[in-house]
Amino acid sequence: MLESIQKLLPWVTGLPIAPKIAVTIIWLLLSFVFLYMVWVPVAKVAIDQRPAVRQAYDRMERVLSQIKLQPDGQIVVNGNAVEHRLAGYYRDYIAIAEFVSKHPGDIKGAYEEIWAHGGAGRVFIDDTQAFEAVVSGFFQQYTVASNGG
Repeated sequence: MLESIQKLLPWVTGLPIAPKIAVTIIWLLLSFVFLYMVWVPVAKVAIDQRPAVRQAYDRMERVLSQIKLQPDGQIVVNGNAVEHRLAGYYRDYIAIAEFVSKHPGDIKGAYEEIWAHGGAGRVFIDDTQAFEAVVSGFFQQYTVASNGG
């Protein structure tokens, strides 16, 4: 690169005044653009405004809307009652779904609610796999985004 500049300098010095001024202006503009890129910090997008996190949250919200806790304590998924012996596997998802439905759009709160209910380590069965997939997907997207990813 230095050799190229050394070869370019004699050519520029032999130019008339107007082209020298134009070359100087171009050089200064490129220098300012480079300095701007180096010294001005990049604007950070809030975690809850990142597209991947929003999509994962929206997907989780949509899937968790299928699970409900009836006033009598019965868990219902898409209108079908869950067997009492399997209810324990649904407890964390019920709590997360209730939080999401009571606090729509509260992405950080949803993350904290998931963290309170096992974070990335809940036990799930085939019946709760769809809920676990969206909850852990959102949890992972939020975690990656909060770590600068």
